[in-house]
Amino acid sequence: MPGKRKQTQFLKKNQKQIISSLRKFCIEKDPEALHKMRVELKKRKAYRYFLEATHGKKYKEAIKPTKSLFKKAGTIRTAFLNIDLFKNLKIRNKRLHDTQIQTVNSETNDFCHNQFEFIFAVKRSTKFFLNKLKKVSKSKTRTFFIHEIEEMQVNLDSNLVAEEWHEFRKRIKNVLYNYRLAGKKTKNKLDLNLQYLDELQEKIGQWHDKVVAREIINPRLKSGKLLIKKLNSESDEILNQVKEMAKDFKQKALPVIIFDSADKAL
Repeated sequence: MPGKRKQTQFLKKNQKQIISSLRKFCIEKDPEALHKMRVELKKRKAYRYFLEATHGKKYKEAIKPTKSLFKKAGTIRTAFLNIDLFKNLKIRNKRLHDTQIQTVNSETNDFCHNQFEFIFAVKRSTKFFLNKLKKVSKSKTRTFFIHEIEEMQVNLDSNLVAEEWHEFRKRIKNVLYNYRLAGKKTKNKLDLNLQYLDELQEKIGQWHDKVVAREIINPRLKSGKLLIKKLNSESDEILNQVKEMAKDFKQKALPVIIFDSADKAL
Protein backbone atom coordinates (compact mmCIF):
# COMPACT_ATOMS: atom_id res chain seq x y z
CA MET A 1 0.00 0.00 0.00
CA PRO A 2 1.36 3.48 -0.82
CA GLY A 3 2.54 5.84 1.89
CA LYS A 4 0.51 8.68 3.36
CA ARG A 5 0.87 10.90 0.30
CA LYS A 6 -0.52 8.30 -2.10
CA GLN A 7 -3.33 7.40 0.30
CA THR A 8 -4.22 11.08 0.58
CA GLN A 9 -4.33 11.36 -3.21
CA PHE A 10 -6.62 8.33 -3.41
CA LEU A 11 -9.02 9.69 -0.78
CA LYS A 12 -9.23 13.14 -2.36
CA LYS A 13 -9.72 11.72 -5.86
CA ASN A 14 -12.29 9.25 -4.55
CA GLN A 15 -14.18 12.06 -2.80
CA LYS A 16 -14.13 14.19 -5.94
CA GLN A 17 -15.54 11.35 -8.07
CA ILE A 18 -18.28 10.53 -5.54
CA ILE A 19 -19.44 14.13 -5.34
CA SER A 20 -19.15 14.69 -9.10
CA SER A 21 -21.23 11.58 -9.86
CA LEU A 22 -23.80 12.54 -7.21
CA ARG A 23 -24.25 16.01 -8.69
CA LYS A 24 -24.41 14.64 -12.23
CA PHE A 25 -27.14 12.19 -11.27
CA CYS A 26 -29.22 14.90 -9.63
CA ILE A 27 -28.91 17.12 -12.71
CA GLU A 28 -29.25 14.54 -15.49
CA LYS A 29 -30.97 11.63 -13.66
CA ASP A 30 -28.42 9.37 -15.36
CA PRO A 31 -28.43 5.84 -13.81
CA GLU A 32 -24.81 5.33 -14.86
CA ALA A 33 -23.72 8.30 -12.73
CA LEU A 34 -25.45 6.71 -9.75
CA HIS A 35 -23.69 3.42 -10.47
CA LYS A 36 -20.27 5.12 -10.68
CA MET A 37 -20.89 6.86 -7.37
CA ARG A 38 -21.70 3.55 -5.67
CA VAL A 39 -18.57 1.95 -7.14
CA GLU A 40 -16.45 4.73 -5.65
CA LEU A 41 -18.16 4.24 -2.28
CA LYS A 42 -17.36 0.52 -2.51
CA LYS A 43 -13.71 1.39 -3.10
CA ARG A 44 -13.78 3.46 0.08
CA LYS A 45 -15.33 0.57 2.01
CA ALA A 46 -12.67 -1.79 0.64
CA TYR A 47 -9.95 0.66 1.73
CA ARG A 48 -11.45 0.67 5.24
CA TYR A 49 -11.38 -3.14 5.23
CA PHE A 50 -7.67 -3.07 4.34
CA LEU A 51 -6.86 -0.57 7.09
CA GLU A 52 -8.69 -2.59 9.72
CA ALA A 53 -6.89 -5.78 8.65
CA THR A 54 -3.43 -4.22 8.70
CA HIS A 55 -3.75 -1.81 11.66
CA GLY A 56 -5.87 -4.01 13.89
CA LYS A 57 -8.12 -1.03 14.65
CA LYS A 58 -11.72 -0.27 13.73
CA TYR A 59 -12.52 2.44 11.19
CA LYS A 60 -16.30 2.21 11.52
CA GLU A 61 -16.63 5.96 12.09
CA ALA A 62 -14.96 6.65 8.76
CA ILE A 63 -17.69 4.89 6.79
CA LYS A 64 -20.66 5.64 9.03
CA PRO A 65 -21.37 9.11 7.50
CA THR A 66 -21.82 7.59 4.01
CA LYS A 67 -24.02 4.62 4.97
CA SER A 68 -27.28 6.43 4.28
CA LEU A 69 -25.97 7.72 0.95
CA PHE A 70 -24.99 4.23 -0.17
CA LYS A 71 -28.28 2.68 0.97
CA LYS A 72 -30.55 5.28 -0.63
CA ALA A 73 -28.59 5.21 -3.87
CA GLY A 74 -28.93 1.41 -3.82
CA THR A 75 -32.73 1.64 -3.62
CA ILE A 76 -32.83 3.82 -6.73
CA ARG A 77 -30.27 1.67 -8.53
CA THR A 78 -32.29 -1.49 -7.83
CA ALA A 79 -35.46 0.09 -9.25
CA PHE A 80 -33.59 1.09 -12.43
CA LEU A 81 -32.25 -2.46 -12.77
CA ASN A 82 -35.72 -3.93 -12.29
CA ILE A 83 -37.10 -1.75 -15.08
CA ASP A 84 -34.32 -2.99 -17.40
CA LEU A 85 -35.01 -6.54 -16.25
CA PHE A 86 -38.71 -6.32 -17.14
CA LYS A 87 -37.73 -5.05 -20.56
CA ASN A 88 -35.12 -7.76 -21.19
CA LEU A 89 -37.44 -10.55 -20.02
CA LYS A 90 -40.38 -9.00 -21.90
CA ILE A 91 -42.50 -8.81 -18.77
CA ARG A 92 -45.48 -6.63 -19.69
CA ASN A 93 -47.08 -5.87 -16.36
CA LYS A 94 -48.13 -2.24 -16.02
CA ARG A 95 -48.58 -2.36 -12.25
CA LEU A 96 -45.10 -3.79 -11.62
CA HIS A 97 -43.51 -1.37 -14.08
CA ASP A 98 -45.33 1.64 -12.65
CA THR A 99 -44.30 0.68 -9.12
CA GLN A 100 -40.62 0.74 -10.10
CA ILE A 101 -41.03 4.04 -11.95
CA GLN A 102 -42.71 5.52 -8.90
CA THR A 103 -39.86 4.27 -6.70
CA VAL A 104 -37.28 5.86 -9.00
CA ASN A 105 -39.11 9.20 -9.06
CA SER A 106 -39.96 9.48 -5.37
CA GLU A 107 -36.60 8.18 -4.10
CA THR A 108 -34.68 10.36 -6.57
CA ASN A 109 -36.54 13.48 -5.43
CA ASP A 110 -35.79 12.70 -1.80
CA PHE A 111 -32.18 11.75 -2.62
CA CYS A 112 -31.42 14.93 -4.53
CA HIS A 113 -33.22 17.08 -1.98
CA ASN A 114 -30.61 15.86 0.52
CA GLN A 115 -27.60 15.99 -1.82
CA PHE A 116 -25.79 18.73 0.11
CA GLU A 117 -26.17 16.73 3.30
CA PHE A 118 -24.69 13.73 1.49
CA ILE A 119 -21.79 15.79 0.14
CA PHE A 120 -21.03 17.01 3.66
CA ALA A 121 -21.14 13.39 4.89
CA VAL A 122 -18.61 12.31 2.25
CA LYS A 123 -16.27 15.10 3.28
CA ARG A 124 -16.60 14.14 6.93
CA SER A 125 -15.72 10.57 6.02
CA THR A 126 -12.65 11.73 4.10
CA LYS A 127 -11.54 13.94 6.99
CA PHE A 128 -11.77 11.02 9.42
CA PHE A 129 -9.61 8.84 7.17
CA LEU A 130 -7.05 11.61 6.65
CA ASN A 131 -6.74 12.19 10.39
CA LYS A 132 -5.98 8.49 10.93
CA LEU A 133 -3.55 7.95 8.06
CA LYS A 134 -0.62 5.62 8.68
CA LYS A 135 1.95 4.20 6.35
CA VAL A 136 1.51 0.44 5.87
CA SER A 137 4.68 -1.57 5.27
CA LYS A 138 5.13 -3.50 2.04
CA SER A 139 5.40 -6.76 3.96
CA LYS A 140 2.09 -6.17 5.74
CA THR A 141 0.47 -5.25 2.46
CA ARG A 142 1.67 -8.41 0.74
CA THR A 143 0.61 -10.50 3.73
CA PHE A 144 -2.85 -8.95 3.57
CA PHE A 145 -3.39 -10.09 -0.03
CA ILE A 146 -1.94 -13.55 0.60
CA HIS A 147 -4.15 -13.96 3.65
CA GLU A 148 -7.26 -12.90 1.73
CA ILE A 149 -6.63 -15.36 -1.10
CA GLU A 150 -5.90 -18.16 1.38
CA GLU A 151 -9.07 -17.40 3.36
CA MET A 152 -11.15 -17.46 0.19
CA GLN A 153 -9.63 -20.83 -0.69
CA VAL A 154 -10.67 -22.08 2.77
CA ASN A 155 -14.20 -20.84 2.07
CA LEU A 156 -14.27 -22.71 -1.22
CA ASP A 157 -12.96 -25.87 0.41
CA SER A 158 -15.94 -25.77 2.77
CA ASN A 159 -18.29 -25.97 -0.25
CA LEU A 160 -20.08 -22.63 -0.40
CA VAL A 161 -23.85 -22.76 -0.46
CA ALA A 162 -25.62 -20.68 -3.08
CA GLU A 163 -26.29 -17.69 -0.81
CA GLU A 164 -22.59 -17.38 0.08
CA TRP A 165 -21.34 -16.79 -3.45
CA HIS A 166 -22.48 -13.17 -3.47
CA GLU A 167 -20.42 -12.47 -0.33
CA PHE A 168 -17.49 -14.32 -1.91
CA ARG A 169 -17.75 -11.96 -4.89
CA LYS A 170 -17.63 -8.94 -2.57
CA ARG A 171 -14.42 -10.27 -1.07
CA ILE A 172 -12.85 -10.65 -4.51
CA LYS A 173 -13.78 -7.07 -5.33
CA ASN A 174 -12.24 -5.89 -2.05
CA VAL A 175 -8.98 -7.53 -3.13
CA LEU A 176 -9.16 -6.00 -6.61
CA TYR A 177 -9.89 -2.48 -5.35
CA ASN A 178 -7.07 -2.58 -2.81
CA TYR A 179 -4.56 -4.20 -5.16
CA ARG A 180 -4.94 -1.28 -7.54
CA LEU A 181 -3.85 0.97 -4.67
CA ALA A 182 -0.79 -1.11 -3.85
CA GLY A 183 2.64 0.26 -4.71
CA LYS A 184 4.77 -1.06 -7.57
CA LYS A 185 7.21 -2.84 -5.26
CA THR A 186 4.36 -4.77 -3.67
CA LYS A 187 2.95 -5.74 -7.05
CA ASN A 188 6.39 -6.87 -8.27
CA LYS A 189 6.54 -9.42 -5.45
CA LEU A 190 2.89 -10.41 -5.66
CA ASP A 191 1.75 -11.41 -9.12
CA LEU A 192 -1.99 -11.36 -8.47
CA ASN A 193 -3.97 -12.66 -11.45
CA LEU A 194 -6.29 -9.70 -11.93
CA GLN A 195 -7.84 -11.02 -15.12
CA TYR A 196 -8.82 -14.32 -13.51
CA LEU A 197 -10.26 -12.64 -10.40
CA ASP A 198 -12.19 -10.11 -12.48
CA GLU A 199 -13.61 -12.79 -14.76
CA LEU A 200 -14.64 -14.91 -11.77
CA GLN A 201 -16.39 -12.06 -9.95
CA GLU A 202 -18.11 -11.07 -13.21
CA LYS A 203 -19.40 -14.62 -13.69
CA ILE A 204 -20.69 -14.68 -10.11
CA GLY A 205 -22.40 -11.36 -10.85
CA GLN A 206 -24.16 -12.90 -13.85
CA TRP A 207 -25.40 -15.70 -11.63
CA HIS A 208 -26.61 -13.25 -8.98
CA ASP A 209 -28.52 -11.23 -11.58
CA LYS A 210 -30.49 -14.36 -12.49
CA VAL A 211 -31.22 -15.06 -8.82
CA VAL A 212 -32.46 -11.51 -8.22
CA ALA A 213 -34.59 -11.65 -11.38
CA ARG A 214 -36.17 -14.92 -10.24
CA GLU A 215 -37.04 -13.50 -6.83
CA ILE A 216 -39.00 -10.49 -8.11
CA ILE A 217 -41.12 -12.39 -10.65
CA ASN A 218 -44.58 -13.29 -9.41
CA PRO A 219 -45.40 -16.89 -10.43
CA ARG A 220 -49.06 -15.86 -10.73
CA LEU A 221 -48.22 -13.50 -13.58
CA LYS A 222 -48.88 -14.61 -17.12
CA SER A 223 -45.87 -16.74 -18.14
CA GLY A 224 -44.47 -16.20 -14.63
CA LYS A 225 -43.91 -19.88 -13.91
CA LEU A 226 -42.22 -20.42 -17.25
CA LEU A 227 -39.92 -17.47 -16.68
CA ILE A 228 -38.95 -18.69 -13.22
CA LYS A 229 -38.25 -22.16 -14.59
CA LYS A 230 -36.09 -20.64 -17.33
CA LEU A 231 -34.19 -18.47 -14.82
CA ASN A 232 -33.67 -21.43 -12.49
CA SER A 233 -32.12 -23.40 -15.33
CA GLU A 234 -29.91 -20.50 -16.41
CA SER A 235 -28.76 -19.67 -12.86
CA ASP A 236 -27.91 -23.34 -12.20
CA GLU A 237 -25.88 -23.48 -15.41
CA ILE A 238 -23.96 -20.30 -14.57
CA LEU A 239 -23.33 -21.45 -10.99
CA ASN A 240 -21.81 -24.67 -12.34
CA GLN A 241 -19.53 -22.54 -14.54
CA VAL A 242 -18.58 -20.47 -11.48
CA LYS A 243 -17.68 -23.59 -9.52
CA GLU A 244 -15.58 -24.88 -12.40
CA MET A 245 -13.74 -21.55 -12.67
CA ALA A 246 -13.15 -21.53 -8.89
CA LYS A 247 -11.31 -24.86 -8.89
CA ASP A 248 -7.67 -24.41 -7.79
CA PHE A 249 -8.59 -20.84 -6.87
CA LYS A 250 -5.46 -20.01 -4.88
CA GLN A 251 -3.12 -21.35 -7.54
CA LYS A 252 -4.91 -19.40 -10.28
CA ALA A 253 -5.31 -16.18 -8.29
CA LEU A 254 -1.80 -16.04 -6.84
CA PRO A 255 0.56 -18.06 -9.03
CA VAL A 256 3.73 -16.22 -7.92
CA ILE A 257 4.78 -15.00 -4.46
CA ILE A 258 8.29 -13.67 -3.85
CA PHE A 259 9.07 -13.52 -0.14
CA ASP A 260 11.80 -11.56 1.53
CA SER A 261 13.08 -11.47 5.12
CA ALA A 262 10.65 -8.68 6.05
CA ASP A 263 7.55 -10.72 5.24
CA LYS A 264 5.71 -11.93 8.29
CA ALA A 265 2.20 -12.73 9.40
CA LEU A 266 -0.15 -9.91 10.30
